[in-house]
Amino acid sequence: MLILIVFIWGLPSASLIAQELNLTVAVVNEDATPIAYAMVVAVDTGGKKTLTFEQSDEKGLAKLRLALEGHYELRVNALGYENSSDLIGTITQDSILTITLVGRENLLGEVVVRDTLPPISYRPDTVIYNAKTFYTGRERKLKDLVDKLPGLSVDDDLNVTYKGQAVTTLLVEDKPFFGGEPELALKGIPADAIGRIEVLEDYKPLGFSLDAYGRKKVALNVLLREEKKNVYFGEATASAGLPGSYLGRADAFRFSKRTNAYTTGGVNNVNRELLSFKSTLRLLGGGLGIFTDDFHNLNELLLQTLPPANPRKVINSLAAFGLNHTLSKRTQVNFYALLPQNDYQTKRAQLTRLQVEGSPILTESRATQSDFLDQTKLLQLHWGTKLSKNQIIKGDLGYNQFTNDKMDVENYLSNFASRESQLDVARTNTRLSGRLGYARTMEKGHALAASIEAAGVKSKNELSLNSDQPFLNGVLGQGAEGVIGLQQNDDSHGTDLIGKTKYTHRIHRRWIILTGLSWKKKMSKRDVKNSAQFNEQFSTNLIEQQAKIGISFKQKNLSGSITIRRKNMTWKPPESDQTNEGYWLPEIQLDARLSASSTLEFHLTREAAYTNIANFFSGILVEDPYNYRIGNDGLSPLVSRNASLSYRYSNPLKHLVLGLRSGVNQYERPQIVTAFSLNGLIRSNQLITAEQTNTNWWVRAYGEHSGKYVKSIGRLSWQRQNRLTVSEGIFYLSGVESQQVSGSWQRTFGKSLDLKIQGELTRSSFEAIERNINYSISSIAAASWQAGSLITDFTVEYNLYNFTKNKLSSGTLAIDLIYSLDKSPWALNLLAAAPLGAAQNNLFSQTNFAYQELTYQTLPAYILLGASWQF
Repeated sequence: MLILIVFIWGLPSASLIAQELNLTVAVVNEDATPIAYAMVVAVDTGGKKTLTFEQSDEKGLAKLRLALEGHYELRVNALGYENSSDLIGTITQDSILTITLVGRENLLGEVVVRDTLPPISYRPDTVIYNAKTFYTGRERKLKDLVDKLPGLSVDDDLNVTYKGQAVTTLLVEDKPFFGGEPELALKGIPADAIGRIEVLEDYKPLGFSLDAYGRKKVALNVLLREEKKNVYFGEATASAGLPGSYLGRADAFRFSKRTNAYTTGGVNNVNRELLSFKSTLRLLGGGLGIFTDDFHNLNELLLQTLPPANPRKVINSLAAFGLNHTLSKRTQVNFYALLPQNDYQTKRAQLTRLQVEGSPILTESRATQSDFLDQTKLLQLHWGTKLSKNQIIKGDLGYNQFTNDKMDVENYLSNFASRESQLDVARTNTRLSGRLGYARTMEKGHALAASIEAAGVKSKNELSLNSDQPFLNGVLGQGAEGVIGLQQNDDSHGTDLIGKTKYTHRIHRRWIILTGLSWKKKMSKRDVKNSAQFNEQFSTNLIEQQAKIGISFKQKNLSGSITIRRKNMTWKPPESDQTNEGYWLPEIQLDARLSASSTLEFHLTREAAYTNIANFFSGILVEDPYNYRIGNDGLSPLVSRNASLSYRYSNPLKHLVLGLRSGVNQYERPQIVTAFSLNGLIRSNQLITAEQTNTNWWVRAYGEHSGKYVKSIGRLSWQRQNRLTVSEGIFYLSGVESQQVSGSWQRTFGKSLDLKIQGELTRSSFEAIERNINYSISSIAAASWQAGSLITDFTVEYNLYNFTKNKLSSGTLAIDLIYSLDKSPWALNLLAAAPLGAAQNNLFSQTNFAYQELTYQTLPAYILLGASWQF
């Protein structure tokens, strides 16, 4: 290796003022050819133990900012070259240093196939992990392996992050696995089938980027070992035990040059989740779009579809199939189908206290047994054809259906009455959609994108209520006096038509002009029939039109954009005049690279969106034995201002990630507010508009350190939500603050033992009735131990609720054993779990008017014996 140092005298006065200097490192090979994407690291040997690093550019240059008069060791490595490590002594002024790397030579007398990939290597916008280096034999699935890689982490909800940044897409062999949703791959692909894992720091699904803001998406690309290609491989597991417990799962994969095929399926009654609710929503073709319209009313969605948190009995099942096929060099087809079904039974005790102006406190308890059945049918077909000159045509077809059936049998007791009621609710949401898009990048950095989309949406809701309380008399009027039974059908159907265009025009290497147009029309018709009294029809349509123009820039370490949109919104409920509103919607985005390890991002925007189209229905809808709801055909769009600031420090050589995120959002006037009314036992909710603003804020800090044997993660969050509600004509604006501290610690002892401890403390304070402060603690301790062919996973989970008053606690003890037979694809399994203390969990919630505490019975103890077969 040869080192040539050339000193370039700059402006000493400037360096002395800043107390820093610039070191430019030129990395070349023995022929003096520049080496791009070499990793250049300067380590301060003077006691501070700090380091600075950068990758060389296409000219082989890496620019480092170093402290004045530091003592440094320079380390340089590049794929295909011998590593360089030399002391460069004290540098007192801006300098240029040339490093010559010597290529690796492998002179073999015969051909030998071996894995020469280093544990971690780099190439443009890509970090490559050699999976074999990190695989110890205890990792069963992809999730276990990914969580061991420096800079990557997988949380309990299977969210993957890289250097604190969310991984949005998961690919296998360069193709999206089940649409890119990571959960099924993380839980299904065997760890021993993986050859390399790539982090794509600038993932471009189209093959080129249309984002003039310069924002990058992070994706994970899993590459298989050569012996796992062109063959079928996977795993099948079957177990059974007491009390009447069972578990079965099978995953099969085949990856080839042109076609990737994968299928997974399973069933169990021990609450082993096969596909989470979160992933189901994301796979349903666009977030929450199947359930709501433009304004995603998450609370309403969760009330209708969220599975119970603490089932007493449960049967989970899933059938899924995915296919990626290359029709030609230019055309790719992706298809997947998912059929999850979940059957739950819960048993809960609920204590509620309600208080509103002018009404006495209502104290009530409910003992409820519920049965839920959730079914999803999801079919998605995506195709893309790459044309010449960076052009692509993409098409999507989707069929989604979500069905939810629920039956409640409830015994009610309050200081006013006691009764028994039965409620059956069945909901079905169906969406059939198609989309065609075109994108193109042209010379000089111009880009064009356009798409058209059409969708048919159908929703059917059936409610059956039987109660010994004359609730309907107060809702429906005197004609319903004495009625204790109700049949209600709420059916709606509609169409969505959407067209979008976007054009970017590069006027300079640092400046881009952005323009765009979009048009959207939603038409909906709703029929509500009630066996007791009313029969109403409702139809409306919503139209959006918007144009935008903006400018984007990038200069050295600073990039950003300023965009202004003009959005015109039109709505016409029945028997009402058409209403038009126009909004100016600015957006500012700034990204600054403070150093090689740290970035700062700022985002400011104003948004306007319709509320859920169902909220325009002004008739009466019965929701349960004590609640009815009235909509409002005069609702206005919801307008908000949002700002966020994020700082991230990531140093893979120190195995350290730090971050701070903060944000504030303000809902402008008029707001959409729920007017709550309590009349005896009867509750009603009516949507109204209020001429008030509402401001919320949040702050989150996180840190992660991944050493050779120890991995630590810490998170801290603080947020405040101001709730605006109305009761008896009086407006209430109360604050809800919550602070949350969580952390996890993971340690590897040799090659046989992994320990993991994590905990979370939450403090919630309410400016409302009953209780002002509530604390809860959740904790998990897990150990994974390997002794020869035996792998043992041991988990203790313990939760403490409301420990300031009426302290409640519960926990679970679980153990999983896997014994692999020598030189055999077979393994024996033992799974067991038991509650610690009472088999129950506790939940707490509070609003301006109600304090609520729920105690759920959870799954009893079980034990399962079975076997697994890998092929």
